[in-house]
Amino acid sequence: KMNKYQTFENESDQESPAIAVESEHLDASLSRSLKPANGTSLPIAKSKTVGQSRFVENPGENNGDSVAVVISDPAELEEIATEVGFLQFQLRQIVEHLIFRVFSLLLIVADISVLIAALALTDKSEKRDKAFEITALCFVCYFLLEVFIRILAKGARQFFNEWFNVVDLVVVIVSFIVTVIYTSVDLGFGYAKLVVAGRLIRIVTFIRLYTERKHLVKGARQMVSQNKRRYQKDGFDLDLTYVTERVIAMSFPSRGKMSLYRNPIKAIARFLDFKHKDHYKVYNLCSEKTYDDTYFHGRVERFIIDDHNVPSINDMIRFVKNVREWFNHDKNNVIAVHCKGGKGRTGTMICVWLVEAGLFGSAEASLDYFGNRRTDLSKSNKFQGVETPSQNRYVGYFQEVKEKYNGIPPEEVPLRLRQIKITALAAFI
Repeated sequence: KMNKYQTFENESDQESPAIAVESEHLDASLSRSLKPANGTSLPIAKSKTVGQSRFVENPGENNGDSVAVVISDPAELEEIATEVGFLQFQLRQIVEHLIFRVFSLLLIVADISVLIAALALTDKSEKRDKAFEITALCFVCYFLLEVFIRILAKGARQFFNEWFNVVDLVVVIVSFIVTVIYTSVDLGFGYAKLVVAGRLIRIVTFIRLYTERKHLVKGARQMVSQNKRRYQKDGFDLDLTYVTERVIAMSFPSRGKMSLYRNPIKAIARFLDFKHKDHYKVYNLCSEKTYDDTYFHGRVERFIIDDHNVPSINDMIRFVKNVREWFNHDKNNVIAVHCKGGKGRTGTMICVWLVEAGLFGSAEASLDYFGNRRTDLSKSNKFQGVETPSQNRYVGYFQEVKEKYNGIPPEEVPLRLRQIKITALAAFI
């Protein structure tokens, strides 16, 4: 169990939900996020289905009488189950990293600069031309190696499913063949026009400036999302996490410049229509921005909460009633909840629902569970759950309202402020 201070606590000392994974083919990133630092495994919940990863929620406190609810993880990456698959996963983290993509972009620009210089210089020099060709050969060898590493990292099927990867491969292979021919064959000055023609063919390298933009954007999105668990299946790569089978946490669906480093709204709409067509509702918790809800067929509910702040108790109650009505309408209905980063305000409201639904016996347990689901420990130990103290407290307040007041907020009690006492400021004066 990972708490909000990014450490692991002994399960035997805490009241917490049993969170476990059972599978013959285990999702490696999921299993690592559910193991304490001392290496011991959490309690395993038995399931009739074998061979599919599971994540578990406990609807009550860990008192020995509670029954674990076992649900499949829709974001499971099955290929990570094997050792080769895990190596591919690690390799993919490297080649898709923003720094790696920026480095590749700089090399593409350098290669194009050398090509332009070779075409611009009209005076003939065999020694200089040879230097140009050898430099170009070094660049194109790196690009060829980089493309084949990406094929290994992604797998042939996923690589060739993306058109810009295919364009990359074709451009690099054409450039490699032309460069090798003109570097290894001595054409002499009698074939000057042929040499120029070969260099003109290599102008197709300019296309890579556009295709590399795709890779750069993907790297930027992954860097901004840090180690939040992402959905990377079915051709999608989104800052989006299945907290349960019916509850999704995600970052803000964006347009314009913001979509370069956050979830593009069109991609989110395409994902929801593909996975949960006509069975999803989006909850926008941002006070600072909104969007055209026609992307989601008008199924958007808005709860106005300031960044790093808390919802009111009334908003919490209105939220859980709305979610319950939506879930009761159809067993296939799901919700997608977001704020800006999909962590603080999103986690607060989702944890409120987990408490309301009885999936966890305490606010603390639901908060720990959300942080566990949102954090991908295969990338970093940084905690991606609800960190703002007031947001943590308000989940507890909701639990108290539910248990002590039957879900009805207590009557307001007027208080008179008599004194303000400020201490511990000496160090700042």
